[in-house]
Amino acid sequence: MEKLLDALLLGRAKFHELPLTGRVVLSQLPLNLTLLLVAVIVVAVDAPAAATQGFLLGQAAAVALLVACFAVPWDRLPYGAFLVIPLLDFIPVGILRSSTGDVLGGLGLLAVFPVMWIAG
Repeated sequence: MEKLLDALLLGRAKFHELPLTGRVVLSQLPLNLTLLLVAVIVVAVDAPAAATQGFLLGQAAAVALLVACFAVPWDRLPYGAFLVIPLLDFIPVGILRSSTGDVLGGLGLLAVFPVMWIAG
């Protein structure tokens, strides 16, 4: 955990030196931090839209994936098993896009985060 925080704060630890769980968590964080910003914007612009079932489900799915990044012992699974996370990231992005299309029409662009993770 110390190395993860050090890498997150741009300290001495390098990304490739982190344990696999740390790399998976750091790869997932940009999407989750952006979704947190989206939640703040939606609440500020159209609070009733933030209370819709689709919006809450999409945010909950993204948080569940972040928790899975921490909880799953990636070192014990075959290498590459972590790629299921960016594939599953398309689900909350799609749910959020469809539930807030009137408020924030460009949420489909959040799909760039899992695409970059898969490409990397």
